[in-house]
Amino acid sequence: MKRLGIVGLIGIVVVAVVMGICGVGCDTVTDSSGAISFTTPLMTVTGRYAVVITVSDTNNNLYLPLIWSVSDSSLGDFTEQGGLTALYMGGTEVGINTITARDQGNAEGIMVVNHVPADGISLSPLTNTLDGAGAQMQFTVVPDGLALPLVWTSGNEAFGVFVGGGQYDAVYAAVGPVGDNFISVRDQMGASATAIVYHR
Repeated sequence: MKRLGIVGLIGIVVVAVVMGICGVGCDTVTDSSGAISFTTPLMTVTGRYAVVITVSDTNNNLYLPLIWSVSDSSLGDFTEQGGLTALYMGGTEVGINTITARDQGNAEGIMVVNHVPADGISLSPLTNTLDGAGAQMQFTVVPDGLALPLVWTSGNEAFGVFVGGGQYDAVYAAVGPVGDNFISVRDQMGASATAIVYHR
């Protein structure tokens, strides 16, 4: 009976020590939302680029400092960071880089940076002339760093419309009236280019 009392007392002391070190239940510290939100989750940049990346903490529930990482450091990486922001420096390579921010409680968020050539989407030709209804031409873009599918738009479909194409090209057909039409192409990350078709 005396031995049981001593064993029981030791058990209580051990439990008390464990609770004092870990807290009741040894809960893991986590962000209440479980996810970090970027103020700009999708971004397209051209050529060499420096931008301040910012995350939101509207309820003051992130555990700082944040840990920043990139999926491809050849496209860009972080040179400075502090609080809810970090300075991201991009190079001249093209491609898609995924940025991850994680707090000390393992809440995590991602954003995507699409690096395109310095002139955005490289579109060819930039000007062309079509004679009469039914005349057709093909537009082509350089595929470097573009987020598919591409969206082709005729500024005025009374002049001409897109009637076909592939991943990186589109076939444009004249409808009839004489005049100048602006056509545009953009990718899913906002990179864009414009050309002019002269209908004669």
